[in-house]
Amino acid sequence: MGIYLLFPICSVAKPVPFDMLINSREMAGELTEVYIKNLYGVKQANEKPYNIKERNDSWEIEGTPSSSSTKGGNFVIVLSKIDGAVLFISHGK
Repeated sequence: MGIYLLFPICSVAKPVPFDMLINSREMAGELTEVYIKNLYGVKQANEKPYNIKERNDSWEIEGTPSSSSTKGGNFVIVLSKIDGAVLFISHGK
């Protein structure tokens, strides 16, 4: 009886060329929801509809505060189109 070592066949992944990873309003909105829910909670992530503005190399997304709320602001987040990084984020009080 022998011992056999199995090695998986691996290939080196090549980077996929892309101009902008976050290339649609829908994707920017979905990523915004993930970030806002993680940082501020579900209530703030539900500040919909999102006002999504396209810039040259970023997306600026602003939440809509609920009309039933008498106090509190809305969030603003700016995401890089290139890699989805958060360039700016805040939530008014």
